[in-house]
Amino acid sequence: YGKNKGIISRVCEEIFEHIATNANPDLCYEVAVSVFELYNEVVQDLLVRPERRPPSEFGLDICESKLHGIYIDRLERRPMHSCEEIEQLLEEATHNRTVGSDLMNATGSRSHTFTRIEIKQVTTQGGRESTKVSMINLVDLAGSEISECGCRALHEVVEKLASKQEGKKVAVPYRDSMLTRLLQNELGGRRQTFMICTLSPALSNYKETLSILQLADRARKIKRVGSFATLSLAPYLVASKVVLTILISAQDGPESLLTVQATSLAGKELVPCRLSPKQSLADLKDALA
Repeated sequence: YGKNKGIISRVCEEIFEHIATNANPDLCYEVAVSVFELYNEVVQDLLVRPERRPPSEFGLDICESKLHGIYIDRLERRPMHSCEEIEQLLEEATHNRTVGSDLMNATGSRSHTFTRIEIKQVTTQGGRESTKVSMINLVDLAGSEISECGCRALHEVVEKLASKQEGKKVAVPYRDSMLTRLLQNELGGRRQTFMICTLSPALSNYKETLSILQLADRARKIKRVGSFATLSLAPYLVASKVVLTILISAQDGPESLLTVQATSLAGKELVPCRLSPKQSLADLKDALA
């Protein structure tokens, strides 16, 4: 599309342009992409041809863990090495996407599409590797479906989050729909989230335009600050010869805890310990001793 490239193409160009400037031999990057859709409350992998997918009434499972938050089980991830490879992958995904006519587009998509870009930064220092992982989720919501077919739950979640921001004690109904469940990390977690609205000046599209503007007006009142946690356990891995799996709780407040599950090299589980953020690595070493 020349100068009219979309958001995904521009994001991918920025990522690989940044990677190309890296001159540090001890620093490397890995990029992986997955694409899936939500249609009729069913999740399907768009990198898998329709005839190879699970039955349409089941789809893929939505799972949750303390480490990853909400994620899709058995979702295909493909390593990418250039922006051109990602564009080819997106063409493949678009070909497998569910399309049909709606009130605003005769051949538009009837599904919500999620493009997930995982960027891994691996640093080698003193013979040891440290890894940082960032996740970019680009979500294309099916326009007419927002007001007509089952996205009322999204409006409700945004409304509750905005009320919570004002100091009200409310329960946020993430589980009322698959869409809000998939967006739980973006809406209520610690990720930075941006919303871009596409509007139409046509009178025939007044209802859809008003609906998305009302949603955006409430969404802009939700304040989120992206963050990440870093914990170095290398000195204690050598000393105790155990493999540690770190599960970081996303709870807010002073009662937040860091759960450490220790497993010996022989596979024998050790006693889990729970530490508050105020406790030091020395406390962790004593707990695992």
